[in-house]
Amino acid sequence: MKVGWKKSRISAVCLEMEIQDIIIEEKDTIMYNIKKGVEQRMQDNINTLNKELVDAKI
Repeated sequence: MKVGWKKSRISAVCLEMEIQDIIIEEKDTIMYNIKKGVEQRMQDNINTLNKELVDAKI
């Protein structure tokens, strides 16, 4: 009986570790996507400002 309990406990710990790994991966993916989105918006703003400067000089 003790062997089955230990096996269940190990399985639960492994499952918990797998879930934590998935959460970390998802967090990293979300942070990467946010960073890329912010970078893209900043670049879009720079491009818009540059275009406005060019248009203003004409």
